[in-house]
Amino acid sequence: MLLFRTSLSSGSVTPGVSDAGSVLGRAGVREGQPFVLAADGSYDVALNRFLRELPSWGVRSPRSVDAYARDLLVFCRFLHDSRGGKTIWRADSVDLRAFKTARRRVDGFQVAASTWNRFLAALDKWARWAVAERLIPQLPFRRVERTVMTPQGLAVVSTNAERERDDRSASVSFLPYDEYVVWRDVGLRGHLPAGGPDPAWRGRHGARNALFADLLVGTGMRLSEASSLLVNEIPPLVEGRVCGNLHLAAAVCKRSRARTVFLSRVSCATCTTTCGSSAASW
Repeated sequence: MLLFRTSLSSGSVTPGVSDAGSVLGRAGVREGQPFVLAADGSYDVALNRFLRELPSWGVRSPRSVDAYARDLLVFCRFLHDSRGGKTIWRADSVDLRAFKTARRRVDGFQVAASTWNRFLAALDKWARWAVAERLIPQLPFRRVERTVMTPQGLAVVSTNAERERDDRSASVSFLPYDEYVVWRDVGLRGHLPAGGPDPAWRGRHGARNALFADLLVGTGMRLSEASSLLVNEIPPLVEGRVCGNLHLAAAVCKRSRARTVFLSRVSCATCTTTCGSSAASW
């Protein structure tokens, strides 16, 4: 199986279709939309429709859609090559355990627990979508109940039985703020480590890029959220500083959940200083 991406502006001509790009656009296909072809070149209409409808299921980032497509492609390829030519529509818990052995238990080819769990997230999303669309009668993979800590306290949730414990939190490294400032000034603003402009710097928007990085660091916003901000969404300036909070629309937030980003005095002051005048100029 192979992964491809659409090109709406390639200028290719489809027999019988005067404007293939317009047809794909009306179907909700974006530029660079990933789609999967089987080993024989056939096109799985339902599976590729799932990839196309991921934004309506809370997966809005194009990078996440691409990751889901790659993860499902690897699983489909495994089913075809190692499970008697099965398709994903006939996969069950036995197939998933066999895939887990190949991905997590074979020496030299082990993927990290986080990578495996990301695949399970894609697979579970596909399974729920397929059940909702009545393409399969029920969830095909075994579920277990686990107690987890949530912002509201302990809660019992249903998860895929093959989910792995992710111990990345035990090895998280933090970058001190002063080291971040050096990275920002040298890497984004074009300054020398000792201060002052670097004569060899050829960038054009150093102040803007540094301001964007400060916004992310100072607020915890995601890349897609910060890059979607409009001028009229930025709180007003009082005495040269941003006063207020950012209210992010559901359309740009993860899982389509609107949220409010609180601006601290440190983040406001940093953004203002970095820009050189005010946050509004960005």
